[in-house]
Amino acid sequence: MHPPKEGDLMGYKAFDEAEEKYQAEVTHLNAIAAHIVNSDHGVFPKTLADAWLHADSSNKRILKPAWEAIVVKYDLAKEAEK
Repeated sequence: MHPPKEGDLMGYKAFDEAEEKYQAEVTHLNAIAAHIVNSDHGVFPKTLADAWLHADSSNKRILKPAWEAIVVKYDLAKEAEK
């Protein structure tokens, strides 16, 4: 087996950077969801936040676009930072 060429390593670096960014986004979305579950928001945002918090990593990849859209629609990130 031959060692990887330098150009081949770039793919791994890009993947690692993308995964690190994704994990930071998930951590941020977790904090928002935790705040919303205990807030006075309506049933829908609270239910989706609860689903997000209970989802495993593969389900979070599916739910992420929907949860991000709700966070933007209701401006939840700003509220959670208070």
